[in-house]
Formats: sequence, C-alpha cells, structure tokens
Amino acid sequence: MSATKIGCLVPLNNDFKEDTSLSNLPLSPGLNVIGRNNISVSDKRLSRKHLTLTAAADGSANLLVEGTNPVVVKSGDQRKKLKSNEHVSIFDGDIIELIPGHHFFKYVTSLSRKRPPSFNGGTDNEESITLNFPAVAVQGLPGWANTCSVSIGDVIQGDVLVAILSNYMVDIDWLMPACPALAKVPHVLVIHGEGDGTLEHMKRRKRANWILHKPPLPISFGTHHSKAMLLVYPRGVRIIVHTANLIHVDWNNKSQGLWMQDFPWKDQSTLRPGCGFENDLVDYLSALKWPEFNANLPGLGNFKINPSFFKKFDYSSATVRLIASVPGYHTGPNLKKWGHMKLRTVLQECTFDKEFQKSPLIYQFSSLGSLDEKWMAELSSSMSSDVRCSLEGYAGGSAIPSPQKNVEKGFLKKLLPRYNGQKLAWFLLTSSNLSKAAWGALQKNNSQLMIRSYELGVLFLPSMKRHGCGFSCTNNGDPSKDQRGLIKNPEVQKTNLVTLTWQGSHRNTDESSEVISLPVPYELPPQRYSSEDVPWSWDRRYTKKDVYGQVWPRQVQL
Repeated sequence: MSATKIGCLVPLNNDFKEDTSLSNLPLSPGLNVIGRNNISVSDKRLSRKHLTLTAAADGSANLLVEGTNPVVVKSGDQRKKLKSNEHVSIFDGDIIELIPGHHFFKYVTSLSRKRPPSFNGGTDNEESITLNFPAVAVQGLPGWANTCSVSIGDVIQGDVLVAILSNYMVDIDWLMPACPALAKVPHVLVIHGEGDGTLEHMKRRKRANWILHKPPLPISFGTHHSKAMLLVYPRGVRIIVHTANLIHVDWNNKSQGLWMQDFPWKDQSTLRPGCGFENDLVDYLSALKWPEFNANLPGLGNFKINPSFFKKFDYSSATVRLIASVPGYHTGPNLKKWGHMKLRTVLQECTFDKEFQKSPLIYQFSSLGSLDEKWMAELSSSMSSDVRCSLEGYAGGSAIPSPQKNVEKGFLKKLLPRYNGQKLAWFLLTSSNLSKAAWGALQKNNSQLMIRSYELGVLFLPSMKRHGCGFSCTNNGDPSKDQRGLIKNPEVQKTNLVTLTWQGSHRNTDESSEVISLPVPYELPPQRYSSEDVPWSWDRRYTKKDVYGQVWPRQVQL
C-alpha cells in the first residue's frame, strides 16, 4: 500500500458506536484488500480476500465483494446486500457489515470531495468554455489529470423539476446512490436500450415516479445508444450530451467526454423562431416516441412533457450543433437530416482555414464495425499496449468490443495510429462508434440512408464563441452571475480550436484571435502503427501481463 492515507475503516460495536478494542484499518489511494489477514476477529466466514476497496484521492471508493459470503452496505437509511462479484460506490460515513449483521465498520475519509467550479457561474469566459466540455472524473488518476472534471453528481444538481436520462446501459442500483439528487426530482423519464432481463430488474427497483421507455427499433441489430440528459429547472434547461453508460465503470474508470450547457426559458412576450440547435433537438426527441406525461412545475404551471415542450427554451446561445442518428430508411429531405449525411451538410456550410486543407480525419471510438475500404478512408483506434497499461488493464478492453476479423483488415492496419494533438478544424463528440449501423449507409444510388441505431453527438465549430456560456440554471437565481453575451474581446475575428497539449509558445499573438481549448487527450497528428503494433481485439489472447498482473482472457482462480 501507498504511504499516503486517505481514510480508514473504523470498527463499530452492535450499537454502532466505535469499538476501541479493535484497531482502525488504514486506507490508501488505489486498491485495498480487506479480509481475514488484516481484521482482528475470528470468523471463518471471512475470506482472506473478503472485499476490495478501490479508493480515489478525492475520498470516494468502490467496494467489490471478492469472497463467497455476502456483504451489506448501509448508506443513510438504505441497506443493500451485495453478493460475490457485486460492487457499489461508498462514501464518507457509510457502514459496511462484513457478514450481514456482524463485523461493522464505518468508512471514514480524511478528504472531502472537492466539487469543480460552478458550471457557467464564473466570470472567466475561458473557464466557462472549458466547463462546457469537461471530462468525467476518473478514479486512480493524479489530481492534475482530473482538473475541471465532473462526476454525475456534479452534473445532476440543484432544483431539478424534470429529468430525462437517455442511455444504452442503465445500472439502476448504482445510479440512485451515485446521484442522490435524483431522489428529489418529481418527474424522471429513463430512455434506455436494455434487454428484457435488465428491464424487469429496473421495473422492480425504480421509484414510483420514474417512467421507463425503450424507443422503437424498426431495423434488426439496432440499439438505442444515445447518451444524454435533459434537466428542467425553474430558470431554464440543462442539456448534457456525453459518452458514458449509466454504470459504475463508465463514470469512474474510463475516460469519457461530456458537453453541457444551460439555456433560459424564452421570453413569452417576444418569442423568437427556433434556431438550428432547437430544430435538431426537437426532431431528434420526436423520433424517440416516449409516452407524454403531465408535470406541474411550481411557479410555472402545468405542462405536457413531450418533444414540443423543449421549444419553450432559448437556444440562440448554443455553442454546438447537434448531430444525431435515428433508425430508418431516410429519403428525400430526411436524407441529410441524420447520421454522416447530417454532418456533411453542416460542414458544407462552414469555411475553414487553408491550413486544414488535406489534413487527416482522426477517429476515436470504442467499437469497430465490419467496414470496407470504400466506406472508410482513415480511422484511429486504441492499440493493445495502450489497453494493457490503462487503469483497468486488459479488462478495460472488454469495452472496446472489436474482434480480430474487424481490426486486422489490411487497409485498416496501415491506418491505425497510436493513442497519441494541437489544432482542430472541427471536433465532434458523439455516442457513435465507427459502424454503418450508427452513421448510416447510403443505398439505392445514394438516394436513401439506412440507419439502424439511435445516436447523439455535438459538433464544435470555429464559429462558436465564448459568449452564451454564462447563463446558469443553478446559480441560485443571482442575475449578476449570468454572463450571456459577454466576450473577452468584441473585436475577435477568428477562433482557434486546440487540444490540451497545445503549448503557449504556439499561441497566435494576434489580438483578433481567440483560443478555445477542448479536452482532447492526445497530440495531433497521431503516430501511425509500426510493424510491431497490434490492434486490440477482445477475442485475441494476450500473455504479457497488464498493470494488475493479469493476462487476457482473464484466468479465474477457483
């Protein structure tokens, strides 16, 4: 264990008072093994590796049951029994029963979770832009790597009146304790892509005021893969588009992208027509076909919560364009409405600097479909050694579900660069993996676009400005904190999109230019694969041990 201590497990007696006859168990950042070897109690029901606590430097921890006997975690007035291989997030003050009803320990952290700067509430517009596109906090990374990062509790906060959560995978047992603010939301709609078994569990576990909805999938092998949130507040609406499933590992152990922006209610006396962002949003929401429901919003009135409801907000300050996919055979005016044809249409409306002529397209994704050379020109992917040295070791590669037959095509191998940027013509953050099902495939002499899945992304363009990022739904109604319309230099003529690795020495000193940093975690251009680099695939055998001493496929010891 590291010499740095972030907290301890405090033994309790049956009255939940501290048991001074036993010693506290110190906890270090990272993996902590709790079991018979370090607990001074005689009970053969305790395994030598009874459970593990993976503690982060911010004080949060993930508890995983390693032994055969169940463990109970008591958080507030909720008590949850965990079986072998089940996990849960725990927080300061939670009580662990190593055996149900026996051997009580309180989780005490010496650190309190530090919340990132208030979203859209600051006075520095450069910071506001960064917080429009923060990273998701990853446990086990050093503090600098989680700068301006957020947890799901940082995103869903404040006086939320209606929450619409759209995702592919939803672990309802993790979601509710990970985001306690949801318990106070009067109306929650969960739009998901789960199968029948998980859906039945969700129905049993959900709160009475939660509505579950799986959008129609008219074409085989399609999924509801979009990852987004719409949060309605007394002051406006918060729109979030991200890449994480609503499960523990995606919000704690994997690097994820997330964009969010708050928008005010429209001035009903001077209703302005819808902008491109509004039209794209309402069109996409309409395709989901969720069951309309009524909501009484205090001080605002009674509303039918349907796609048209979201026309009541002013999106004129949006800093992105929406790029969505919905399943179907799209023809006529709908041909350019979805998938890669929508992206093409928006980009054709833009003018880019000459420096980007013949610049490469760089793709980052976690799943690679079966592609052909005509459909795909250049792409990028994670290589096996990068997976091996990631926070989760080879296990992290199970979220990169590409078999050898897809990643080892000759035309792909010569194009695969290593995970390794600075200046961007444009940037798209999307739930779409690299597949025809997600992006669509042109058919019938390019007159029809066939898409199988629901996807959602946001497109950053040089035309986006810092103004419009200052309005907040959660600044307690203080109008002085709203920075809408404020730009650092009103004479700005040019916007540069850059990655985090862009160095100050490269800055353009022209005061008519502004720089917007996007948290892209690698350098441009990426390094090409060498003859020794092997693309990661989940069905390949890897004998070189990862950071946890594991090979792949993982060998289970009985």
